[in-house]
Amino acid sequence: MANQRRAVLYAAGWALLLGACGPALDGEDGEYAEPPAAESPAHDDAVTEEDNEVSQATFGGHIGSALGSPVKDFNSCTANNEWRTTCGSGAAPDMSYHWTVPVTGDYTFSTVGSTYDTVLEIRRRGDTAIVLGCNDDRADGVPTSRVTLRGLTKGIQLLIIVDGYGSSVCGAGKLNINGL
Repeated sequence: MANQRRAVLYAAGWALLLGACGPALDGEDGEYAEPPAAESPAHDDAVTEEDNEVSQATFGGHIGSALGSPVKDFNSCTANNEWRTTCGSGAAPDMSYHWTVPVTGDYTFSTVGSTYDTVLEIRRRGDTAIVLGCNDDRADGVPTSRVTLRGLTKGIQLLIIVDGYGSSVCGAGKLNINGL
């Protein structure tokens, strides 16, 4: 009986860790779509591969459907380098969050107010190979980042990654999410 209980707890732990917590939400049917081709970083820093593990130091948690400026304050210097973004990351520490679209519509994600040079990438939570948007420095040359996504469907879950530009850039950060 004890071995059976241990096996059930082990299986439940892996299911939770891998995100197998129930049926897919509407619009997240699990079909694979080829992600856009990743561009090489525009700098000479060596790019490390993702290690496909998210440590507690890097995963900031599920922030629900929060909107505001900021929805999350963080310090990336206490994090690890877990993700490689498609638009300019290196070996800098990064933070990641799960967010659920509250209402079908358009949203802007930004790191305005952060004290360091950020890279911001938004992926599908159910298939993190699908990159929905990535930005390293806003159009006005400020070293914070902004991604606007249009037509997001209510209930879709996203993975938001805030990385530092270069190999060791980190600092106090702000994640802002606003509806348009």
